[in-house]
Amino acid sequence: MNISEHQTELDEMVEKGMGYVEDSYDPRDFDAEAFLGGVEEFEEEFLVDVPFVTYQGRMPSCTAHAVTTHKWKDEEFRGSPRFNFAWSKYNDGYTRWGTSLRNAMSILVDKGFVAEERYPDENKLFEKDYTDVHKIPVEIIEAAREHKAESYVRKTLYSSHKARELMRTIKDAQSPIAVSMTWRTSYNHTGASGILGEPQGNSSGHAFVYLGWIQKYGKRMHVFQNSFGDWWADKGRFYLEDDECERLNGGAWFTVDIDKETAKKQDIEFKKLKKEPMLKLKELEGEGKILIQRVDNGTFYINVGDKLLEVSKERAGEAALTAITRAGGGIGVEPEYLKGLVIKDF
Repeated sequence: MNISEHQTELDEMVEKGMGYVEDSYDPRDFDAEAFLGGVEEFEEEFLVDVPFVTYQGRMPSCTAHAVTTHKWKDEEFRGSPRFNFAWSKYNDGYTRWGTSLRNAMSILVDKGFVAEERYPDENKLFEKDYTDVHKIPVEIIEAAREHKAESYVRKTLYSSHKARELMRTIKDAQSPIAVSMTWRTSYNHTGASGILGEPQGNSSGHAFVYLGWIQKYGKRMHVFQNSFGDWWADKGRFYLEDDECERLNGGAWFTVDIDKETAKKQDIEFKKLKKEPMLKLKELEGEGKILIQRVDNGTFYINVGDKLLEVSKERAGEAALTAITRAGGGIGVEPEYLKGLVIKDF
């Protein structure tokens, strides 16, 4: 396939969907700030250099390519995007054209990570075959379990500070970080300079990894690696200046080597210290996902699509939010995540 054919393929993929589905708010996400140090000074250059570039082809699997490229640093071998994407789609019920980074990250924790040479990408398959978990050999599933991540965390990238937040995060994580943005057709035609042009044409959600920053073209340039193969842009990478990092979406994801129970305690303590409501219910109100009810075992069970129920005085400081699961039901939210909320927060 020549470059022109590749470009046509990418343009068609933007119309179909590159593969990233937006991550909605979820109280179970561990706040990366609870696990980061206080890095505030930055050297002139810092780069986590990945020795390969992946290629998603016509498969809407950018999230799987992003998280397996991230996990490479921990495991020191190239992982199988197909393994990750197949399980991500299973979690989604095979109903969407792509998946979220949260979902792809959860596969690293729940199912693990297996070498691509053991379960090749084969991205020219039909999607239903590529994502069928029943086609994954038992020995591959068992091998992946040996390389599970302990926990994953989300770093919020606040508007107007995204470049600095990325720099702080990668310095602590010491590995590629999975990020996303609204991808435009014009970006597909980035030249060998690696500089993205103006956003034009069709758009789609797209995920990739952040590798750090270098001095290039007389400026500090932030380095991102895509899943389009090494023929694209600057050997598979593109660059954004500090202010252009505002194009990114608001979340960055990476794994931490802390078991889930310990990470959960650390996360809760951090949120208590922040003295902010642990659940931002207002963020969900516009999505029609609010709701709540306490059940006998002391947790709150959340139903999808219900309106907010009246809360009695005895429960004035207790509330929860809706989180959609694959089955379309709800999740139990533990009381620790509800402290600090009062009725006025609604």
